[in-house]
Amino acid sequence: MTRKELTDFERGVIVGCFISGKSQRETMVLTGHPKTTVADTIRRYVDTGSVSSSARCGRPRIFSDRDKRNLKRLVHADRTASLLQISTTLDVASPSTVRRTLHELGFYGRAGKKKPLITEANNKKRLTWCNERKLWTFADWANIIWSDESRFSLFKSDGRVWVWRQKHERYNHDCVVPTVKYEGGSLMVWSCFTPHAIGPLIICPDRVSANEYIKILEKGLLPYYPTVPATHFQHDHAPCHTAKVVKDWFLAQHINVLEWVAQSPDLNAIEKLWEELEKRIRRRRPLPSSLAVLAEYLQEEWRNIPLDFLASVVNSMPDRVKEVIKCKGHCTKN
Repeated sequence: MTRKELTDFERGVIVGCFISGKSQRETMVLTGHPKTTVADTIRRYVDTGSVSSSARCGRPRIFSDRDKRNLKRLVHADRTASLLQISTTLDVASPSTVRRTLHELGFYGRAGKKKPLITEANNKKRLTWCNERKLWTFADWANIIWSDESRFSLFKSDGRVWVWRQKHERYNHDCVVPTVKYEGGSLMVWSCFTPHAIGPLIICPDRVSANEYIKILEKGLLPYYPTVPATHFQHDHAPCHTAKVVKDWFLAQHINVLEWVAQSPDLNAIEKLWEELEKRIRRRRPLPSSLAVLAEYLQEEWRNIPLDFLASVVNSMPDRVKEVIKCKGHCTKN
């Protein structure tokens, strides 16, 4: 905590003790000021012959370097703490001063990035999984058929849309962003890929049961599997994927399933394909106006994803694994 600046009289008392032959320790006891304050005051008197501090522009800063370090520790301890909570804990300054100091330190209030919850137990599993595969090359990752389901909405309304306008044009028809309840509906799709070829895009029911999942695999995976040089099939730990009837189906089809760790979309190469597909759909003009048109666009754009993009995504797997190891199993930027 910062201390109140000494008056000229208080500095004069310290200098008087110094002139009368008192030691710094004796002066500290007599005046009640810290040793550093006593030493600084005496040094200033010896150097300048004055007890007054040099002229400064503006008032002294409330936060000392030590206070700033404490502030950073508080922020790191609880990223969601409010300005009022932080200022109350520090008991140094008002919330507005805390905000200004945080900005000076490079901290700004921003929307937190949403990532899957990773427990400590799952952290260890992710780290173990990656350490076991940290020496894998592109050839190893290319032997896997990557798969997943994803949902695509007719209208994307989960973020801000910026427009160029003047102040009075706020409600002009070409400056407003129309919204639709429940985003106008959505489609769930399943697919798979390797760097050698992209798999079929299958429209799924809104809720996929184990039996529905087997139907999807029979329609999408079985025709695709013999056409690519892959040794393992990958899917995540969704309940419909891990049901016993599904495991038995893979055994009956003699398809090896890659060992996987839960809550790890950052390790699933197909996630980048879903992002690419979303970008391609939003670039279409006109935008899809119905679920039927959305399904048509999805099929067209999925087939148009080039092979070199598939290869680049699979080629990123060694870096993804290194990133998880670097983050000690915690979520990564991927």
